[in-house]
Amino acid sequence: MKKILLALFSILSLNSFAQSHYCAATENLKDQLRLNPSLYLHLQEVEQQIQDQMAAGSRAAVLNIPVVFHVIHNGDAYGTGENITDEQVLSQLDALNRDFNNWNADTINLPSVFKPLLGNMQVSFCLARFDESGNIFSGIVRHDLGVTAWDRTAMETTGKPSTIWNPNQYFNIWTARFTGDLNGVLGYAQFPGMNPTTDGVVLRYDCVGTVGPRNIGNELGRVATHEVGHWMGLYHIWGDDGGEPNECVGSDSVGDTPNQRIEFYGRPTHPQVSCSAQNLFMNYMDYVDDSAKFMFTNGQVTRARASLLSQRGQLLAASSNCNLNLDAEYIGLLSPSDTACTNNMLPVIQFRNNGKVPITYLEAIYSIDGGTNKTAPWYGNLSPRQTAYFSLPIEAVSMGAHTISIFLYNANSRGNDDYTSNDNGSKSFYMSGLGSLGTGTPMSENFESSVLPTNWSIVNPNGDRTWSINTTVGAYGTSAQCISFDNFDISSNPTNRIDGLITASYNLAGTNFPYLDFDVAYAPRSSTRNDTMNVYASLDCGHSWTKLWKQGGTELATQTELNTLFYPTSSQWKTVRLDLTPFMYASTIEFKFENKSGWGNMLYLDNVNIRSYGVGIQQEEMKFDQVSFYPNPTSTYVEVQTGESALFPMQYEIYNTFGQSVLQGTLTKNQEKIDVSSLQNACYIIQLQNTHAFQKISKITITH
Repeated sequence: MKKILLALFSILSLNSFAQSHYCAATENLKDQLRLNPSLYLHLQEVEQQIQDQMAAGSRAAVLNIPVVFHVIHNGDAYGTGENITDEQVLSQLDALNRDFNNWNADTINLPSVFKPLLGNMQVSFCLARFDESGNIFSGIVRHDLGVTAWDRTAMETTGKPSTIWNPNQYFNIWTARFTGDLNGVLGYAQFPGMNPTTDGVVLRYDCVGTVGPRNIGNELGRVATHEVGHWMGLYHIWGDDGGEPNECVGSDSVGDTPNQRIEFYGRPTHPQVSCSAQNLFMNYMDYVDDSAKFMFTNGQVTRARASLLSQRGQLLAASSNCNLNLDAEYIGLLSPSDTACTNNMLPVIQFRNNGKVPITYLEAIYSIDGGTNKTAPWYGNLSPRQTAYFSLPIEAVSMGAHTISIFLYNANSRGNDDYTSNDNGSKSFYMSGLGSLGTGTPMSENFESSVLPTNWSIVNPNGDRTWSINTTVGAYGTSAQCISFDNFDISSNPTNRIDGLITASYNLAGTNFPYLDFDVAYAPRSSTRNDTMNVYASLDCGHSWTKLWKQGGTELATQTELNTLFYPTSSQWKTVRLDLTPFMYASTIEFKFENKSGWGNMLYLDNVNIRSYGVGIQQEEMKFDQVSFYPNPTSTYVEVQTGESALFPMQYEIYNTFGQSVLQGTLTKNQEKIDVSSLQNACYIIQLQNTHAFQKISKITITH
């Protein structure tokens, strides 16, 4: 109880600077406490109930929260001004689910000292699928209230009370344009236990989601994450003590958040120290930019879940508002891209199960340019809230502009599902060529021939030195040849000349988590004479390119500066691995390795591979059935058991589902243990590698 008394005292004595800059949640609470002194005693009772629930604990089950978004505008056309699009609203819902469940990839940036604190809320925010009358509904309601912009008094006395849906059945989130005392404020929330006619979160319209109009520094939807934290009973991490002379006195009522003097803004660098502690400014309950905050602590999780269970139990019980019984939602068309280059097009659909029951059968009715409808079936077992991909038959199309239209139908052989408004979509694309589908993968090219691989090409705009097969050098000393670029030749200055090595076209459709890897060796000539290597991908036969990777100078180097011609030894190579998951349904993709010369030194490239998680290409020393990981699932460690023929030392690397490396190290013997206790509950990819090739790739599951 002492903590809540201290927290409320801090709010009552709060200065106004922080509130006018970012969040008005505690300012709103302060005003209500002043207007209604009895609320202070009521909030003490609310806090006691939260503390009792924390002591009782809660099952580690996902708590479902049905959300209704109220888009408040002044007669603006859809998608104009504060009348933001459905897409922007849905991107906010996705951002909330990522942040509250640790699906956000940037948790990898958490300093090691704070990694043991990283918590998972285990909550699911879902659009309400039924309105207050029980009719099927989209989860988004728009209100033209004839008001240009809103201050807090108007919002609290008119805007929210006139539009709110029953807060015991729905979590209300409003978006609007701000003015008056809300100028400079990005959003505010109502804490648990307060006025039910105004319960919910209010967001400034340009701080919503990850698409559409967005305020600079708040582009990731984390203003809402911060405010929803308040709605769940979390206070600012520095305790709202108002600065001097009370700094370091305030409390956020959470035990594992370090004491902090004041709030942080922008993008601070770690460490920051105050109140004799390293500050956890990357917490969602601080004021830093969206890109600088990415975690709740375990203590905040415990408090927030206890707050939900003790104060919003009726809302949680109404979670059935989230889901229809049977709802297949069309998400989009992953292939073709906006510009396609093969007349043998392979359309790929992405869809989600938004219902309560698994989807085991589905049909896609589709047409091109309004022509004859065709039907393709999908079979599987897609659980609720999960996403799947649906490859349609190959279609031959002519050069020029086209539109493909999709309608999902007959889920579980039932005809229309329960919500047909999200069953269809279309995509326009331009067919720029009449080629064929790319070559299937995996692919491995080690340049052991005296000529370029079939369908590979070189772009040499200046008609001078360029990429060429090198018959004297091979990667890691295990191959005889490679391909190289001579930036060193002193006969002419090639500075700023760019040459490309373009691969053949490949078909990644159906490839499970593909990636591109290659070996490179390079030494700069000096700090002022060094070269750059870029890697690009093209989905439209080279009409446009997306940069995947870039390194130059010392970053690219595998050897220190060398003022003589560089010939790499077996140890002067490195392997680069690029995640191709965003392109995993591309039916035509090609890559360009680009040398930008700075009149530096030789650049060597070898062993270009397109691989798939779970598929190894080279297995010289170790067979797949000779390697196992035990226990799996695990919570503390995984033991790697290899066959007698395995060669050591062996590198291991563990990747999350975003393709990011989260743990790496070296194995020196069979039956060695890897400590995985620092990893969060999730599925990971573990990869073993020795000096020759990737030897084993497998999945492991962490469950604490």
